[in-house]
Amino acid sequence: MMPTTTIRDVAATAAVSAATVSRVLNGRVDVAPELRDRVLAAVAQLNYGRTARAQPAHQGDDRAGRDHLRHHQPVLYLNGARRRGCGTGGRYSVVLANTDEDLDKERRYVEVAAAEQMAGVVLSPASSSHTSISYLVDRNIPVVTIDRRLRGAPVDSVTVNNFRAAFEATEHLIEQGCRRSALWPDR
Repeated sequence: MMPTTTIRDVAATAAVSAATVSRVLNGRVDVAPELRDRVLAAVAQLNYGRTARAQPAHQGDDRAGRDHLRHHQPVLYLNGARRRGCGTGGRYSVVLANTDEDLDKERRYVEVAAAEQMAGVVLSPASSSHTSISYLVDRNIPVVTIDRRLRGAPVDSVTVNNFRAAFEATEHLIEQGCRRSALWPDR
């Protein structure tokens, strides 16, 4: 059995601290681009295992993040992916990353997914026209987008017709006898 590569091995190869490796792998923005590039190169060089870092989706950075996440529509899709991925005899781990619709953060996550040679990526794009998945497509990593389609990208997508859904929800309320309704945004 081969020894498992650790975060300390990646840190030593990249000549950075383990904390810096952790920040890069968690998509933190407080890492200098040069350090981030060194860490990603070390991850690829050492073939740092994706399952070593995988955490259950419910382990967020903070409670507020988890509470927001629980009410976000794409989470329904991701929970289904997590159940399916984890229910395949342990063959897959599901890694969840929140980009906050930030294109730079999204790019870093896409680079990590490509460097890790992930089996596939389910992506809620930050932008339908500016999100780039070329790192993944060039490496033949399957991608499915949720919540938003990518213009000109050769990938499948799962979206919701929000207008139709709102129409049907309102129609249902009317059929139930509701005559006054309101919508409170969660923000």
